[in-house]
Amino acid sequence: AQRRLQARPVHGVKGGGDCSLRCAHGVVAAMADDILAMVAAMVDDELAQLQAKLGLEQKVVDDLSVQMKKRTCTFEEDMKSLRSLLDGASEPDRVVREVIRKMEQGVFGEPQAPRRDRSRSRSPVRPAARRQNLSGSRPAPGQRNEARPQTLLERFG
Repeated sequence: AQRRLQARPVHGVKGGGDCSLRCAHGVVAAMADDILAMVAAMVDDELAQLQAKLGLEQKVVDDLSVQMKKRTCTFEEDMKSLRSLLDGASEPDRVVREVIRKMEQGVFGEPQAPRRDRSRSRSPVRPAARRQNLSGSRPAPGQRNEARPQTLLERFG
């Protein structure tokens, strides 16, 4: 036994039956198109301001616009990152081309891996003469600084 879905009139849409659903779908689709058009206009406006400020080539701006329109969900963050990269850049066109390349690869805006050029410890390095033994205590002055012999349990555990 198949259940037939019954269409109900949609608020603000005249008519009834299946026509109401089609009309409502058309209204939603038109609204979505209007929103996308507004977002595209906003992207173009932001990039035009950036172009006027930095003197970017039109081709570079057009390519960036294509990528930015694909990334509308991250537009604000992308613009902040782009502005920070361009701040003080001697060759802004080159920077924008690199950003476009990263956007095409899908890696622009991803957090960078932390650099490992430093130790993770924030404590200062102690000189070897002042190092503590494994128990955490320091030998008294005049005592030897050697490890104690292991017990059988420690050794063969």
